[in-house]
Amino acid sequence: MGWRDWLGRSSKTVVAPRSMLTPFLLEGEELVEVVGESFYQPALLRQCRARRGDPVRFPCRAYLVAQPDNPYDRNAVAVQIGGQLVGHLSRSEAPRWLPLVQQLAARGYAASCEAMIAGRGREGETDHLGVFLHLPTPTEAHAQVAKLAT
Repeated sequence: MGWRDWLGRSSKTVVAPRSMLTPFLLEGEELVEVVGESFYQPALLRQCRARRGDPVRFPCRAYLVAQPDNPYDRNAVAVQIGGQLVGHLSRSEAPRWLPLVQQLAARGYAASCEAMIAGRGREGETDHLGVFLHLPTPTEAHAQVAKLAT
């Protein structure tokens, strides 16, 4: 999507492209599993430079992006790695994180966190890769964001 498309969006909630925002690292020890990665296996494999069936343990940085135009969930929070969509927060997690993601974006920041792309390869039950996010609790995250004002 180009900048002209972004400016012409019909959504009431404007979401700036991540490339226009300054990364803000949310630091925490909670492990949050991303959902829907099965639809984004090619993107995950590219990020890891792996082939389907390879065992993978790839640390990286993930970005949380509000998706107000998502046709399945207006509270959707997408997970991007390397500029590629790789999944979403679950329906139960997304509403906990959406206000913070939107607050950061409104202030010119992109919510980011440490992440792990992992898969057991052919020895596992499935050869799909999964994504796991290291996040604080939402309360801890709000405290981290509050420090921006000081």
